[in-house]
Amino acid sequence: MPIIRRSALVVTLLFVAAGARHAVAQDTTRKWSIAVDNQSGVYIGIGVSSTFRFEPEISLQRQRDKVSFTIDNGFGTPTVINDELTSAYYRLGAGFLWQWEGIPRVRLYTGPRAGVIFVRSKERVSGGQSGTSSANRSDWFLAGSLGAEYFPADRFSAGAEAQLRGVAQGASSQQSSGSSSNGLFAPSDPTLSTRGLLTVRFYF
Repeated sequence: MPIIRRSALVVTLLFVAAGARHAVAQDTTRKWSIAVDNQSGVYIGIGVSSTFRFEPEISLQRQRDKVSFTIDNGFGTPTVINDELTSAYYRLGAGFLWQWEGIPRVRLYTGPRAGVIFVRSKERVSGGQSGTSSANRSDWFLAGSLGAEYFPADRFSAGAEAQLRGVAQGASSQQSSGSSSNGLFAPSDPTLSTRGLLTVRFYF
């Protein structure tokens, strides 16, 4: 075989191999993804098909507030009371999302998200008075979502999502011991609200 024809065959095979690797990489990026949002949410995307994505989600938010105040009734030594309130908010859910590409490098998606929210609160009082209180509750949520992703690179996207979410609040269980504030309750989301999220995703 002439050297020129042999070289042309080698070059052709290299282009075919490169194209095959690129095609596999594009198919792979449609299968799995991991994402985070600006409200501590983490999402694992599973591409069931090129137009449908199943996306479990988890979120953890924790807040601690501490305040000290003095009670002086004019008799004897003033009483100092320390009040510490800790709230934790765990969200487990899943999204069922239909996706399509509107323009190059932009992917749109829409679909419902549903799951459960575990809310926990604990109050500890110390100083002139002492005691603890705790409250637990489980809520359910259902949301309609609409989002868009822009791909500056093949395996990376940045986007935004808007949600209309309804929350069904569960019954709260409370426990207390000693002296603590009355009316402690686990914080809750509004029954119906809108949410705006910023997201980044990595596909692999």
